[in-house]
Amino acid sequence: MCCVHATEFNVGAAGRVEYYYCEVDTWHTTHANGIEVFYFPNGQTEAHHPSGTKEIMFPDGVIRRVFTDGREQDVTPEQLSGPVKYPMPEDRD
Repeated sequence: MCCVHATEFNVGAAGRVEYYYCEVDTWHTTHANGIEVFYFPNGQTEAHHPSGTKEIMFPDGVIRRVFTDGREQDVTPEQLSGPVKYPMPEDRD
């Protein structure tokens, strides 16, 4: 397994921690409830839930939920969990 160097940018009072992976230009935010959100340079955003379910917002506007059994369901923005709706973190340096 290859480890990518990450810089911890912010630790929020609510337990939110933001990391930036410069090698792949990707942000990774962990939340106190266990949800991890990834912001990719192509505009795709993914929320990975502790249950294994994923919510994916594609750059073309399609929003999909992927369940652990492989089923996929297109959803509306209103159906998404809160953390995936947060804006991408910004470099604070």
